[in-house]
Amino acid sequence: MVLDCVGSDSIINVNLESDANSNPFKHKYIVKYNTMIPPNCIMAVIFPLHPDSGKRILWTVGDLSALSREINDRIKESNRDGGKSQIIITSGDKFYRFTGNSGTLYLIWAERINQITVNNQERLIAEDIPLLVELDRKWKYRSFFVFGNKEVTSLADVQQFEPIQYPIFCCETDPREELVRRVHTVSNSQADQATSELVVVNPLNQVKPPFE
Repeated sequence: MVLDCVGSDSIINVNLESDANSNPFKHKYIVKYNTMIPPNCIMAVIFPLHPDSGKRILWTVGDLSALSREINDRIKESNRDGGKSQIIITSGDKFYRFTGNSGTLYLIWAERINQITVNNQERLIAEDIPLLVELDRKWKYRSFFVFGNKEVTSLADVQQFEPIQYPIFCCETDPREELVRRVHTVSNSQADQATSELVVVNPLNQVKPPFE
């Protein structure tokens, strides 16, 4: 097996179907997505069930959209008897083993992420943080995971700023219906302000944020 030689302390099991409503620390996240793979964030995506041994390890280099397409192609190729696949992603000295995925998976990075505690007593602002985001193939979020955590984050606790000119969610299609997706846009400077400042001002004006 892939993780036989790895200590149990280095393996983190993440079930993407798990209930993310338990948020004991009440963290909220404001995320501005990156359109590129940061050069200092080389990670490995492992497909232990892929029938081709040469396609069981994928390094995070090159174009972000190409990486997303390759990840989802290999997931499909790894499915056996219609079952759900398993993927493992390395980050630092940890191996994150993901199960329970049924949609499309995207390994992407936050250009900046602003973590807010329950009483705004402490804010942590970090850059180039890897994320695993699952969509339902129709542009709807299913699950959201921040590397460094041990459980998925409730979608109600995340506010995302998606880039408009670069389709980071490039594997979303539904030939059965025409889907018109409404996206509330903000400028790049407004997104920077929302993720960088200690006192966050919502730049969406009339749009109600997903959390107070």
